[in-house]
This record gives sequence, C-alpha cells and structure tokens, in this order.
Amino acid sequence: AQELEIPLITFSQTSGITDVGGYIFRNSITPNMQAKTLAEYAVYDLGISRFAVLYPETAYGRSRAASFKAEVEKLGGEIAKAENYSAKTKDFSGNIRSIFSIKNDVGRGNDEEFIAPTVDFEALFIPDYYDKASLIAPQLAFYNVSGTQLLGGNGWDSQKLIDMGDR
Repeated sequence: AQELEIPLITFSQTSGITDVGGYIFRNSITPNMQAKTLAEYAVYDLGISRFAVLYPETAYGRSRAASFKAEVEKLGGEIAKAENYSAKTKDFSGNIRSIFSIKNDVGRGNDEEFIAPTVDFEALFIPDYYDKASLIAPQLAFYNVSGTQLLGGNGWDSQKLIDMGDR
C-alpha cells in the first residue's frame, strides 16, 4: 500500500505500524497508548500515586503490566506491589492475600477472627479480560478489601463484566 501510494487503514494495535509511511493509518490504540492514557487518568484525574498490579503470567499480561509501570513512574507514581497468576486460574485468594498482606484465609461470614487487609496503595490495575476481572472483584469483597480503585484496560469493555460480577 505504501509503495503504491494507496491509503491503508488498519485496526492493528502493533506499535510502529504507521512508521511505514504516510499512507498507512491506524484506527486502534496500542497497548502503550492505553497504558499512558490510563496512567494519566489515574494520576491526574483521580489523584492516585501508589498502585498495585495483578496480572496474568502471559505475554499479554507481562507487557501490559510493564507498560503501565513505566507510564506511572514517568508521572512520579509508584507500583507498590505486583503479583502474577496463571492464565488458567480461577482462585485468586493467594494473590489477594499476598497483595493485601492478609495473614489468614478467613473472609466475611466466617466465625474465625478476621485480620483486616493492609492497603498501602490506592488502585489495583488488572490487565486482563472481563472474565478474570469478574472473578477477582468478588474475591476482593470476600476478603473485605474496599476503597481500592480497580483499573483495567479495553479487555474489560463488556457488559458481561457487570453481569458476571454482579454488585
């Protein structure tokens, strides 16, 4: 398309694709653009400076977590904690207990004494899709985690997140 001077509009998220030449256009945001926009929104609009990241141990998860970390640090913010999980997991209790320094495995509704979570950051970034976010959010509620802003990328853009996660 560039050689023949035919305009090409691509939906590719690949960084640098428009560097091919003046006839190549992208109608999609790259992961780095998304990380930059999300970090700026969190820092500038929400006033958040300390973050945690809970990401899948996949190329997608690692790259999104790294991009977000780089953008947060450029803005003077900090990633206080980061945890990864297997892409196939449905039980995030170990990750949640680790991130929030919960020493026991007792949640709301149990008879044992509950040790409240330690929250030393303001937002939790989960660079995964709606299906995982809808599993993580209720588990956070189970461990009495509240007041922490949840952040995600375009993988969360689905009504199914609301439907699956309920309240």
